[in-house]
Amino acid sequence: MGHTTDRLVADAEGVILNADGVLGKTTWLVVNVKGVLSFTRWILSNVKGDLSFADGFLTTVDGMLSRVTKDYYNARWILASLACD
Repeated sequence: MGHTTDRLVADAEGVILNADGVLGKTTWLVVNVKGVLSFTRWILSNVKGDLSFADGFLTTVDGMLSRVTKDYYNARWILASLACD
């Protein structure tokens, strides 16, 4: 009976060690996934900043082009008015 008990205890210890190993590997995987997600978030944050800068630049260029277009139409109107006189 003692041999069977010893064997059961040894088997239980083996199961516990295997479970501990699985938990250790799972923890390692979770930490790595968390690191990848943090890095991805950092990249996306930088991309968002770059896109915000690009949007601001394009808005400025759009404003300048709108002003040039307005000035062009005003000049055409003035020239047309002078031509009619």
